[in-house]
Amino acid sequence: MSKQDNLSRLLESALQHHQAGELNEAEKQYREVLARETGHPGALYLLGTLKAQGGNTAEAVRYLREATRRDPSFGTAWLNLGSALLQLARADEAEVCYRKAVETLPEQADAYFGLGRALLTLRRYDDARDAFQQALACKPQFAEAQYQLGKTFFQQGKPAEAETCYRQALQQNPQLLHIYTDLGRTLRTLGRLDEAAAAYREIIRVRPDAADAWNNLGNARRQQARMDDAADCYRRALSINPQLAETQNNLGNVLKTLGLLDEAANCYRRAIQRKPGFTQAHSNLLLCLNYIPGYDEQQLFREHQRWATAHTPARPGTDKHGNIPDPGRRLRVGYVSPDFRTHAVTRFFEPLYAHHNHEEVETICYAQLVNGDETTERLQSMSDGWHRTVGMTQAELAEQIREDAIDILVDLAGHTARNRLPVFGLRPAPVQISWLGYPNTTGMTALDYRLTDAIADPDGADRFYTERLLRLENGLTRFLPPTDAPDPGSLPADSSGRVTFGSLNNLVKLNDQVIALWSRVLRQVPGARLLLFRDMLQGKVAERVQSAFAQHGIDGSRLELRHKLDSGNTYLNVYREIDIALDPFPWNGHVTSCEALWMGVPVIALLGPVHRGRLAASVLHQVGLEGLVARNPDDYVRIAAGLAGDVQRLEQLRSGLRHQVAASPLCDGPGMAREVEAIYRQLWQHWCTGRDTR
Repeated sequence: MSKQDNLSRLLESALQHHQAGELNEAEKQYREVLARETGHPGALYLLGTLKAQGGNTAEAVRYLREATRRDPSFGTAWLNLGSALLQLARADEAEVCYRKAVETLPEQADAYFGLGRALLTLRRYDDARDAFQQALACKPQFAEAQYQLGKTFFQQGKPAEAETCYRQALQQNPQLLHIYTDLGRTLRTLGRLDEAAAAYREIIRVRPDAADAWNNLGNARRQQARMDDAADCYRRALSINPQLAETQNNLGNVLKTLGLLDEAANCYRRAIQRKPGFTQAHSNLLLCLNYIPGYDEQQLFREHQRWATAHTPARPGTDKHGNIPDPGRRLRVGYVSPDFRTHAVTRFFEPLYAHHNHEEVETICYAQLVNGDETTERLQSMSDGWHRTVGMTQAELAEQIREDAIDILVDLAGHTARNRLPVFGLRPAPVQISWLGYPNTTGMTALDYRLTDAIADPDGADRFYTERLLRLENGLTRFLPPTDAPDPGSLPADSSGRVTFGSLNNLVKLNDQVIALWSRVLRQVPGARLLLFRDMLQGKVAERVQSAFAQHGIDGSRLELRHKLDSGNTYLNVYREIDIALDPFPWNGHVTSCEALWMGVPVIALLGPVHRGRLAASVLHQVGLEGLVARNPDDYVRIAAGLAGDVQRLEQLRSGLRHQVAASPLCDGPGMAREVEAIYRQLWQHWCTGRDTR
């Protein structure tokens, strides 16, 4: 028997042991082959495959790479080497290997599939899509390739195409339960929440102990405003796996929305304990604390500083900016937000953005958006540059901002959902500003400035900010009136014979102190009723609200708790039934105050000690209604009762308030753009000359 025959027999024996799971004996015999013939490609390949199966991926790479060096036409070795490299998060190297596999195995679907996975990891979505489609051309019933193609479409912001792929994959292989997770997420993005819940329940049907599926079902229920059901799902998930930090965070979000703020804060703290680097849960904790009446402001300031210490570099680089220090040149201004869509933030952002002078500033948006809408398209059309940042790491986004040579970078989110605050901690721009989305400090020294006004942040407020306050002369924000707003109509009290107070604010703002004060108003105005509208104001939630008012002597007959709209109506139509809007505290309504005024409904606000409790006052000051701002609770009741008793004034406000708002600084977008651009120029000149004293 020849030497080659002996090697073949030994390799065949080793392979038999390998296939039988006798890995030690298989490895011994593979090594014996290599001892007899150094660099035997087959033995190297099989030994590398064995190492990969045993979890020793780095060693597997060494043997597989040597196999391909010895035999560059060894397609399956290239294929397995690509897989091993992908496991090691070396997607760029994996791509090279998979391309070699495609060259040597042009009819092999797995080669195109692996290439697609590498490209998807590298976020080269168009190339990944082509690779997965080529895999399906080779093997039409390749369910995993259909699934990965769906993931690619979803990452491209094409949820409808993603859904089609997921459903085709499930038709080909109904046993791939993990696809239901992605299908459910896609259906949530499309707003088809009952179908999303059904997808998650399909997983639970097969695996009742699937904690992630219970968590995702909770997400769907939360999006449906079925908060109690959502909380039950999250608690079920935690009973299965108490270590799920994401689920603790999600439960906190639901409890916060229900106004159970102390319980919510405890959930966020547990999430942070389970996952110390959980940046968003820590931001959610800060957001939650802002809603708690009477929370110590100095303590809250320290909490924000703790967030910055935990999640941003201690010494962000400030001397690495390559921006041309020309004080007079056109500025490159970047805006970072997860809310470039139909959202309260854009109602205040667009009046500025739409009126930027593009001869003075070049604007680039960094959009943390899974799925946009008409507002997204409108903002994008106004932009000089646009980046969709979903999937980008903080470091990658910071590098993109540096590559774009942004001079002034503006955060519009603060500690709200899906924020990118850690990017600012990496100091990608010379001048960094906080504005709009969050009513408190970020706690970060890397954010240099914060735009505000003298009403929202009077003298002395600076002690609660790490940022330097820049007070706009004509108001903190401008408001973009809704184009679908109906006519305010006649005064509701004229037809009903009684005054209707109302609020469309988030229920998280209806704390015990707010309910107590609003109950005082109702007792002071006999016969008046209170109309509350939110989509979650149903079932147990509505019962809890009724019970809270009952504890202050307000019978349920004086409350109208509404969660549905009549067909064809928008929520703004609810204002046609409200005579006077009552503003909550310690966190005021902001966009709701503007919308109420636009609908001819005056807003009664209680002036708070800090920014979040002075937002409505800022708005009322801009439109010339300072007299509706109360200095204390007694004043609040007096103003509300006095206005309720002055039907003539209510009628005048109803008929003239929209015009008054439109003619006020609140709607002067061009004026704000000029004021803000002047501030940008001044800050830039400070940076260029080195005279910034921060």
